Amino acid sequence: MLAGLYGEGRPATGHSTVMMRDIAAGMRAQSASGLAGYTEALGAHTVVADSQSRRDGTVHTSVARSGDGTVVGRQQLAHQLTEFRTRVQALVSVGDARFSGPALLDTAQRSIAQATRQVTADLDTARRLAAQIMPPAVAPPRPRTVPTNRRVRRRRRIRPVSAALGAHTAPPRGSHRQSDGTPGGAAVSAASGWLGTPYVWGGGGANGPSGGGFDCSGLTQYAVAQASGGEVVLPRTTYEQIYSGFRIHPRDAQPGDLVFPGSSFSARGPEHVQLAAGGGKVIEAPYSGASVRWSDLDHNSVVVRVL
Repeated sequence: MLAGLYGEGRPATGHSTVMMRDIAAGMRAQSASGLAGYTEALGAHTVVADSQSRRDGTVHTSVARSGDGTVVGRQQLAHQLTEFRTRVQALVSVGDARFSGPALLDTAQRSIAQATRQVTADLDTARRLAAQIMPPAVAPPRPRTVPTNRRVRRRRRIRPVSAALGAHTAPPRGSHRQSDGTPGGAAVSAASGWLGTPYVWGGGGANGPSGGGFDCSGLTQYAVAQASGGEVVLPRTTYEQIYSGFRIHPRDAQPGDLVFPGSSFSARGPEHVQLAAGGGKVIEAPYSGASVRWSDLDHNSVVVRVL
């Protein structure tokens, strides 16, 4: 009577073998997918650690912990895959899909669930460590190569930055530089129109000075917004502006690039930003008690192109 629980007849050997091969192939594909996802997570984790490797204090601790997490996670996933393969081989050797099939599927589901939990835990750890050493990611500048009809509609929705300047004091007279017709030249021209304006912490923005002046990131936000006709509006702080474009070598700096002096970096990121003006010069709102002025470009700087 107990034998009747297994049904009648004999298993078809050829069919069972083909079925077991198909199941094993499917499980290998799923395992490979899990490993690929884990590798992608580790790649993102490594990029975060690499890009912040020059910071001190918290950064050194975070990088060390991320390296340990990478090694442990990889070892655990490799162990899970080895255990899965061993179980599959044992089940395939049974040769009867009625017995081994359900057990094989159960083993596969357990292995995939374990691998998923491992990848998720490592990715969460990577995000927590990244949050300690870098600000939240910001959206990249809007593409400049957009169809004409879309560009017209976009500009209609943006408040014209030049129109908003009526609420501000007129730019002081100084060594204003005319634009050379390039976006970068237009940014330098816009910033140089405010030479001599006092530095005011938290002052300025895309529409011009506020509170009687500019701070460093307020000046760069204003210059880039003016040069792009309002299409590119940078984030407000230096900690965010450094992630707003792509980095280039200081020797390749062009007018309109953002310049973050190497001496200004702290554990939080860059504390100062300037606008490259060409000819080895920058224009900046340097610090309290000073005013918008020309300065020499420090070649030990991080340069970011946003236009």
